[in-house]
Amino acid sequence: MKENKAVIKDLQTGGFSAHTSIESLADDLYQDMCSSLEEGEEALDFQTWSTPQRHLDIICMYEYEVLEASPENKKAYEEYHGRAFD
Repeated sequence: MKENKAVIKDLQTGGFSAHTSIESLADDLYQDMCSSLEEGEEALDFQTWSTPQRHLDIICMYEYEVLEASPENKKAYEEYHGRAFD
């Protein structure tokens, strides 16, 4: 699966996620969501659950904003993290 590169802004802190793809952030957030399930609750398999729209839904639910990987947004990411956007 091709990863969709993006600059991802954390709306809670105003900073930027270290993730540079929608898929990798959605995967981590999904794992976080599953780790907090109550006993007896069943998690869906990520591969079954995973769709582009659901990626964006979970990212929004965790208060992140997906920004285009434009030169301006990449520069803001690089200034925040002190490393190149990859």
